[in-house]
Amino acid sequence: MERLDVRGLSCPMPAMQVRKMIKKVGTGSIEVLVDVGAGRDNIVRIAGEQGWKVDEEPGDEYSTLTLKK
Repeated sequence: MERLDVRGLSCPMPAMQVRKMIKKVGTGSIEVLVDVGAGRDNIVRIAGEQGWKVDEEPGDEYSTLTLKK
């Protein structure tokens, strides 16, 4: 499983980093640590558009997203 920590990055960097990782791995699993808010929403949207399933473990300050394809 690939791991990516995009906490603290300003938009659109979290989404760009995830898009790059999705392209790199093609299929499999990616764990993403992301701040709650627009960055999280954009990652979920982008992953869905690329055919990835997203499971979320919400936290108080950040969420852990697991992307699978």
